[in-house]
Amino acid sequence: MQIYSLNSIPYYNSIIQEYTNILTLNKMPNGPLNSISKQIRQNKLSPFEANTNLCPKSKCVIAITQLENYNELMCIDDLPNLFEFLINNGYTVDQSITKVFQKSNVKMNGELICIIKY
Repeated sequence: MQIYSLNSIPYYNSIIQEYTNILTLNKMPNGPLNSISKQIRQNKLSPFEANTNLCPKSKCVIAITQLENYNELMCIDDLPNLFEFLINNGYTVDQSITKVFQKSNVKMNGELICIIKY
């Protein structure tokens, strides 16, 4: 069994010069979710953003793409479509682990939506 964290992070699309909240995973998934996941470079949100040596920010993230268009990233508004895909393909949301993370003060990369099992 594999466990993944589904997160929402702010993302700057430098091509269209817009900010949006995209859906990401903590690692490349197994199973059908792999077909709509890809590693992308995480652009700086601000020219004043600096890396620190304490906990360096990864330059890449695993983003989830649109179901019908692999070149477009899923945003927070696409959550119903993603959950339908996950349920239809044998993934489950682990509510108990999700609650543990949400109640703790642990800060991860982005805002945790839920923990997914496959």
